[in-house]
Amino acid sequence: MIEFDWVFKGERAKQFLAYLGSTDNLDLFTIPTIKYVIKYQWKFFKPTIFWKTFIPYMIYLTLFMLHVNVILNNKINEQDGLS
Repeated sequence: MIEFDWVFKGERAKQFLAYLGSTDNLDLFTIPTIKYVIKYQWKFFKPTIFWKTFIPYMIYLTLFMLHVNVILNNKINEQDGLS
């Protein structure tokens, strides 16, 4: 077993994950240890991404669609009243 507790704590962890996020070398992601790190980290990041990115986006999208729908209905009603 490879000791890599440092991957999950401290400044070295941040540097390592930042390096993975910015690398152009996609072959790194075929290494089994790197795959394990990503799968392990995904357990923690997935809920955050869902609640802080996806849900606000869906709320924004829904409100935007409602707003646009109201504006279009108002314009159509105004045009019908003028004709």
